[in-house]
Amino acid sequence: MRFALLGNHPDGLAMARALSAAGKSLVAVCETPVPDFAASIRPYSDIEDLLADPAVETVIVAGPLEKRFEQLRRVLQSERGAFCVHPCDAKVDRAYEAAWIQGETKQSLVPLLPNSLHGAVARFAEIVRGWGGFSLLKWESAIDTSNGNAFGGWDVLRKIGGEIVEVSGFASGEEVTPSDPLLFHGKFESGSLIQVVLLPGSHFRQRIAAHSIAETLELDGPGKTRSALWNWTTPCGAAWKDARPAIWSTGTSTKMRLAKEPSRSSAAE
Repeated sequence: MRFALLGNHPDGLAMARALSAAGKSLVAVCETPVPDFAASIRPYSDIEDLLADPAVETVIVAGPLEKRFEQLRRVLQSERGAFCVHPCDAKVDRAYEAAWIQGETKQSLVPLLPNSLHGAVARFAEIVRGWGGFSLLKWESAIDTSNGNAFGGWDVLRKIGGEIVEVSGFASGEEVTPSDPLLFHGKFESGSLIQVVLLPGSHFRQRIAAHSIAETLELDGPGKTRSALWNWTTPCGAAWKDARPAIWSTGTSTKMRLAKEPSRSSAAE
């Protein structure tokens, strides 16, 4: 598959990186600098010039929100498939219009959803709210500078714990290098504490843990494959781990289905 990147939204850039890593060819960009992982591609400044390029089969629509729907409309009308950063517009009815255009053109349309909308994150938030709250939320993952920020999980933290009112960051020196770990401490509006540990090295998998007086819930992922693994310790000390799509209950522990979003790397295969 030969694809183009239209715009510079971090989620679009991450998708372009994932597709390139999966062996797909990034052949052109528009309204964004050439990314560091791409070689010898064609830059365009106008969407019509991009869509006139016969080498472009699919487009990642990642422009600013006020332009995104019109970009998506033009891509679909040009009879090309699209990956589109969510949402396509601030108005909900634009999503219905995009779906109608997709149905008329018969082109593929895949929304790029942030991790905060992943089913496992939503279920995680639902469980800890059922506890009546938690005392500490811990996040551990690799440092990711692909979008210009070391940490991009603030939306997930807000999804789980609500508004964040305090944040402090710590590093080993005044100037941070890619080989240095980072530590953030903070507090939600509810009073629950936040600890974020970012480690150098891409092999570290994202892990989130919520701690209450009696229970601990851990979510390993979602990672690049969008899969997730639960580890829940109950008030009686029982624990379980599960990554299978199953639901059942046994006294002190419960296992539930995890909604798995389409993989960014496999959705186009």
